Amino acid sequence: MLKARVEEPVAGYGRRIAFNNRYAAVVGTGVFINEIPDGHVLRFSIVSRLAEKGMVMTTTAFTGTGEIQLAIVNCGREIVNVIDGETMAHVWLEKSEEFTWGV
Repeated sequence: MLKARVEEPVAGYGRRIAFNNRYAAVVGTGVFINEIPDGHVLRFSIVSRLAEKGMVMTTTAFTGTGEIQLAIVNCGREIVNVIDGETMAHVWLEKSEEFTWGV
């Protein structure tokens, strides 16, 4: 599971991000990847608590190196707070297959 890493406190809010309706942000996780095995990709899905409130993750795969950062947007009607250290997403390593389409 990946957790939110909100380093800078927001005045009056603490270490959290308040997602208003249609607000999008890239949230760091503090997890750094040095290497992903060839032929594999990291996949993500948002946790149900956030999904039930209308939060959608636009980052669904990661193949590079560096910190995993997740782009999420609030498509719901209420303000959703993502607090530092809160679990945001499930992550797993998946084998990727290359193929060619033919017509």
